[in-house]
Amino acid sequence: MSSAFREAIQLILSGNSTLFEIIGVTMRMSLASSLLALLMGVPLGALLGCSKFPGKKAIVILTRTMIGLPPVGSLRPAMLSDVLRCRTAAASSSAVYG
Repeated sequence: MSSAFREAIQLILSGNSTLFEIIGVTMRMSLASSLLALLMGVPLGALLGCSKFPGKKAIVILTRTMIGLPPVGSLRPAMLSDVLRCRTAAASSSAVYG
């Protein structure tokens, strides 16, 4: 672990161009997704909060439930099947390679 940390610090201090390109892409994606969420969420939240319509209570309950879910798990409902697929692949490769 300490060697990985040391290597990470060396990459940062050396000005590794690939590392800074990765950081730049990550920052742009984070900014874009945050802006998109803001542009969609604020008007929809205002509409939900200020208007009355049939099914509003169900939508409020659903949105509050989604807030409580972990982001990765709620975005990936098929995650369990992926985990099971990986375990099956690992089991079959260990059976082949001993």
